[in-house]
Amino acid sequence: MAVEGIDFAWSKPTAAQAKAAGAHWAAGYYSTDPSKNLTHDLVAEYIAAGLPIVGVWETTTARATAGYAAGAHDAQTAAGQRTEVGLPNTAV
Repeated sequence: MAVEGIDFAWSKPTAAQAKAAGAHWAAGYYSTDPSKNLTHDLVAEYIAAGLPIVGVWETTTARATAGYAAGAHDAQTAAGQRTEVGLPNTAV
């Protein structure tokens, strides 16, 4: 059974807009571009509306080939951003 979700970056629909579009969950981003990233207020709004959020770390196309140190750095940065927006460490 498929469950519809919504994926967004710079254009951030409200939780009401997401629900009206049929979404039951949302995917948003952590990155080095603050204008693309999830925000604390948006996360709180989605959680209050009962819409779970999946956080996605994304920077550049070739970043995955930058090696272990780059991956460790990105993991730490993403975890810090996740904490800042109010998602628990159990969030996907």
